[in-house]
Amino acid sequence: SGGLPRIVYAGHGAETGLYYAFKETASPAWQVEVIDAQASGQGYSYALGPDDRPHLGYISDGDSLQYAFRDAAGWHVETVDTLVSGFWPKIDLHGLPHLVYRLSSGELKHAYRDAAGWQAEIVDTGPLPGIATLAIDSNGELHFLYTVEECPSWDSCTTQLRYAFHGPTGWLDYALTSWGSYDIFVTQGS
Repeated sequence: SGGLPRIVYAGHGAETGLYYAFKETASPAWQVEVIDAQASGQGYSYALGPDDRPHLGYISDGDSLQYAFRDAAGWHVETVDTLVSGFWPKIDLHGLPHLVYRLSSGELKHAYRDAAGWQAEIVDTGPLPGIATLAIDSNGELHFLYTVEECPSWDSCTTQLRYAFHGPTGWLDYALTSWGSYDIFVTQGS
């Protein structure tokens, strides 16, 4: 992006949809493109790939996880999954998208796009997952940090911090804390 701003925003009222605004040069002129004119959702997350092309994940129509990307032909929008209640995207070193997301049924899933299309796998089926973050290391290995909540009664919930990675036999997850109250703050090292 050469340090120039790039913005994704949602319209409201008469101007609904999802838009991408960017500057090609240091001039004051902005260019605006329509990503999805029908988008009526929430939870937008944007990333630039290693080729400097934009990638976007968002929830539309209440619970449909959408993935949008821009190439030389323009914007393309794909449905990844439905009944989704939260998601967190990442672009790997090869420019391929990865999404970790929570289904409204409580399962934590990972989806990635390869030459055959979207592939999805369950990471955890435990208690209701809360917030999550996904990191991809320099070897291309995936690492998840996420919370799960247990609510034995309507006024008593506790949270556990968990870590998962994809090992030789599939997804392995570990409890990092006992049950309590935790928030995730992420820093990325070099």
